[in-house]
Amino acid sequence: MEKLTDIKPPLEDKNPFLRDLAANFKKGQVFQTALELDVFTKLKTPMTAEAISRETGTDPVLTGRFLDVLVALCLLAKNDGAYVTPADLYPFLADDGLYYSKQLLLSKEEKRNWLNLKEILIHGPQKKEKPDYQYFYDRKSMELIARSTLLGRLQKILKIVIALPEFQAARRLIDLGGGHGLFGIGLAQENPYLEVVIFDRPGMAEISREFIGKYGMEKRVRAVSGDYVKDKQGAEYDIALEILSFESNLDDVKQFYQNVAGCLRPGGIFIIQAFAIKADRTGPLNSLLHDLYKKIAGRNMYMMSSGEIREALEDAGFEAEYETEFHDAIPTQLIIARKKDPHKS
Repeated sequence: MEKLTDIKPPLEDKNPFLRDLAANFKKGQVFQTALELDVFTKLKTPMTAEAISRETGTDPVLTGRFLDVLVALCLLAKNDGAYVTPADLYPFLADDGLYYSKQLLLSKEEKRNWLNLKEILIHGPQKKEKPDYQYFYDRKSMELIARSTLLGRLQKILKIVIALPEFQAARRLIDLGGGHGLFGIGLAQENPYLEVVIFDRPGMAEISREFIGKYGMEKRVRAVSGDYVKDKQGAEYDIALEILSFESNLDDVKQFYQNVAGCLRPGGIFIIQAFAIKADRTGPLNSLLHDLYKKIAGRNMYMMSSGEIREALEDAGFEAEYETEFHDAIPTQLIIARKKDPHKS
């Protein structure tokens, strides 16, 4: 008779992986509820479970269990029975934090769409009226985006562009959908002969001008309003930027790239930062979740792989020369392409 201790497992146990996957929904609900109750702001200083339950109007016993889960999720610290938001997380989680993003708290529509995913998969999404590239940010949101950009992403991209052999010889640059304008401002700081246009939708130029004034660059950086996908953007620019400002369908992408080609001189540089997705559309996970949500929410957006971007650039008269990835919350790709010169082979 075979001993049970000698039996070799017939296959690897996948239950821990699957249970952890199922638990992600519960973890997300705990996190969302903490944001809704503004727990992280209230716990700027240490408080007991009883004290925070009085602040939030919640059951004291359940509140203690709830806070313990947040500690296990590394979102709170606990010492001698008191809970507190860690100092390094407070700016990102508290409602008054400099880096708090309201996008962390899912809207009612987002929650409804995810909870009704089965029904949407069966019946399809509701159609949206507005073009997909039209995102509207208020002043507070744009200031947050600017602060968050300064946490490292902006500096990395600026250093890549500054290192290009053509950069110091460049005289004209356009930042398409530039918003706060920090990319254009930063590049103007590095090239004393560079003139920069921040081109974005009406309502954004006023915000751009405030950032331009803050860094004292009014003489060489200016903000212009318009539809940067459909409007003419000028001509004979040496460099064009489009940094995570454009999401739409393939037809709009092609039109946009053609417009950019029209505003650049032959040999001009087009720098794009876009969300990254594998050619076979099996990763990265956060890119796929972002892409799926846009679809179930009825957005006619298409997330392009680097190969598809290169193909669209080629069709518009560009040749891609450089590519790198940034491992952000949603991974991104930076592609640098050159407008072909018809007079050169």
